Amino acid sequence: MSFDVDKDLNEIAFPSIEDVEEVCYPIACEVFIEEDYRMPGLRGWNKDRMEAALGAAKNIPDQTIASLGAHLAYYTTKGHAFLDGNKRMTLVILYSFLAVNDFEMKAPIPVMEVVQFIERVTASKSEEKDIIIKEIENWIIEHFISSNADD
Repeated sequence: MSFDVDKDLNEIAFPSIEDVEEVCYPIACEVFIEEDYRMPGLRGWNKDRMEAALGAAKNIPDQTIASLGAHLAYYTTKGHAFLDGNKRMTLVILYSFLAVNDFEMKAPIPVMEVVQFIERVTASKSEEKDIIIKEIENWIIEHFISSNADD
């Protein structure tokens, strides 16, 4: 992955718009291959919305990986940059963000749990934003661990 490393954020790597297009989208196409879940083409996606979502997540004052990942998931889900596939892309962007920053799943996550998680974010109201972001953060903490935990 080539996510930009921002020195001001303690070497935390963030996805760029190019990473979303050139890295995350092809991963989503490989992961979601079943006919009902196949990714649509990128034609018609709104790069400005995605750029705004990435920027909003990157510019929060709290700098833990879990918190930044939570903001990233929230803003990319709510930004609706794609005509179809927003939830799938959010999952790929979140997992990629965590992986690039040396986090890995503690154990496989049941598919229905992932579906319920992303559906909850999607269905949330704007006034629930802080609660939802905290729920996402807790979900990340529950399911992911730093691969450098022994360092």
